[in-house]
Amino acid sequence: MDRPSPIIPSITLNGAHSPSSSSSLQPNLPPTLPPQELIVLCGLIGSGKSTLSTSLVQLLPPTTTRHQWVRVNQDESGDRRTCEAIARSALARGHNVLIDRQNFDRAQRKVWVQLAREFKGVRVGAWVMGTSLEDCKSRLMYRQNHPTIKDAQLGIRLLNQFLKQWQEPHPNEGFDSLRILPPLPPSNAITPELLESLLFQLWAPAPTNAKRQVENNGTFGPAPIVSPWNNTTSSPYRPGPGKGQRSLDSFGFARQTPPPPPPFRG
Repeated sequence: MDRPSPIIPSITLNGAHSPSSSSSLQPNLPPTLPPQELIVLCGLIGSGKSTLSTSLVQLLPPTTTRHQWVRVNQDESGDRRTCEAIARSALARGHNVLIDRQNFDRAQRKVWVQLAREFKGVRVGAWVMGTSLEDCKSRLMYRQNHPTIKDAQLGIRLLNQFLKQWQEPHPNEGFDSLRILPPLPPSNAITPELLESLLFQLWAPAPTNAKRQVENNGTFGPAPIVSPWNNTTSSPYRPGPGKGQRSLDSFGFARQTPPPPPPFRG
């Protein structure tokens, strides 16, 4: 007499009814890394580019869900060709890249957009430093240990020289996203949370009103980010009010010039 077949217990995996066996269990998949990024910093001398880029590299180390960040700085590397080689090498190794240069005109920024396009899937963003001209000058007066600018007088001369050549970055230069940053806090007040917020906002969809602003005056893409440090926004390199005075910047936000910060390396 034949015996009835044994009943095989079963379990539910992701809503599906499956036989109970070790081979039927799905393995844990590794976390998925986001697309690589190349971010072009745009800002004059003293605007805080190096403070931002150095902080990001130090405070956001690579993880299973985050690429390693590589900072490319011409003052330290010597020339643009060397910077290009460093950036290409970093992207080829699967890293993210921060271009820490003034990038004051379209021609300079075009180099980095084209370089990033050599690598499939790399997103190209731009951060425009929102530091006022007055704050740039103030920082240059207090700056210490810069690799190429040895005194404040030279720094001020170079600032005025590059200010005349400054061309406002625009989304139509080939960037996947562009943000004008607010004045950032001193380096000892920059936190991983702030940096993560800046990165998140860089790739967040632009609000409708910001898109309209691009169509109307061609000066700005996504909405400005409000800094948790001083809760203001500002346009880059425009004369600001005197100490304690308030005015409205080009985006209609109340703006106040903060006191001189500690030495920056921007």
